[in-house]
Amino acid sequence: MKTIDISGYLAYPVEFIPSEEGGFTVVLSGLGGVISEGDTKKEAISMIIDGFAGMADYCLDKNKLINPAPLPKGSEELVPVPLAVALKIVLRNEMIRQEITAKELAKRLGLSHMHTARILNVCLMRTKTQLILKALSAIGAEVSLPEGRTQ
Repeated sequence: MKTIDISGYLAYPVEFIPSEEGGFTVVLSGLGGVISEGDTKKEAISMIIDGFAGMADYCLDKNKLINPAPLPKGSEELVPVPLAVALKIVLRNEMIRQEITAKELAKRLGLSHMHTARILNVCLMRTKTQLILKALSAIGAEVSLPEGRTQ
């Protein structure tokens, strides 16, 4: 069983830029094209995580691997990524490396294609961790979860 280090996928650097009108523009490093905004920092974080998940899903659909987060530069701050999102990125990266299709994964899991598609959709952030870990196991991979990270 291959063990995958997910630590590089659990937080990504972002830069918060105060807007003249109030609120923040937020730019994510490590996955080009992810920019969002919010009236508060909390809202900006929520929006950038949604944007990150959407862009990651798009890239993975095109069989482009998602790299671990770069180190923060300058005024960038690390923003935590939901565990389900990090696990799905690691799962889909490994599926691309092994050339395993969603159809093949569904077969290995004994699930419908629709159920498997939900497990693989990075934008669906509330997928149960155990389902994603089961999918990783089905492709011969495992991760060690960081202390205290269960969601």
